[in-house]
Formats: sequence, C-alpha cells, structure tokens
Amino acid sequence: MRMSGRLWAALLPIFLTAQLIGAADRPPSLHQVGDRWTAWDPPAEIAEGTRIHEVQKGDTLWDLAAKFLGDPYLWPQIWERNSFIKDSHWIYPGDPLVLDVSAISIAEV
Repeated sequence: MRMSGRLWAALLPIFLTAQLIGAADRPPSLHQVGDRWTAWDPPAEIAEGTRIHEVQKGDTLWDLAAKFLGDPYLWPQIWERNSFIKDSHWIYPGDPLVLDVSAISIAEV
C-alpha cells in the first residue's frame, strides 16, 4: 500500500516530532574512556591553566552555571564551550567541562 504525497506530507511533521521527543527520553549509547563510561568523546588534552570542572554524579549544566557563573540561565554558555557534549541533558561523571566562559547575561546586552 502506497501512501499518497499529501498524506505523507501531513504525517511527516508528526513522525519527526515523535522521533525528537523520544530521543531526548533515552540516554545516548555509552563507551568506555579510560576507567569510566561516557557517551561523548571528551578532549584527551586540555591546555594548562584552563579552568575545568570534573562532572560529579548529580551535576547538571543548570546547577554548574548557577555555581560558577552566578546565573543558572547561563548554562548554554557552558554547553557551547564544551562542544563534545552533543546533548545537554546527558553529562557524565568524570567528563571534564571547560569553565573558561565569560558570563554574559541578557541584562548586559
């Protein structure tokens, strides 16, 4: 049974939305890096003097932005600086997060 072009066009946005919602509910596949498990490929070397935080169990980018940048709404700035993290909902203990971020709030813009 072939689906008509019009029906396919109507169902495609629903299908894509379901795929995106479902993807956020499941953690990405893990692999071993050294003695720990992570979904990402964190940098093997970080320049000396770079301010980093090793992710601990229970950490979230929201909480880390509040702690280190003084505003939890600035979490995207930490995520942007750590491009190896492909999904901000999933960070893993032991992953190094670069915190050399200039906190820029909307009020300053």
